[in-house]
Amino acid sequence: LRKYCKWCGAYTPHKETK
Repeated sequence: LRKYCKWCGAYTPHKETK
């Protein structure tokens, strides 16, 4: 399930692009 992370400002699961 893709939830929207308001803290991250992105959808979950997060991609490892840092």
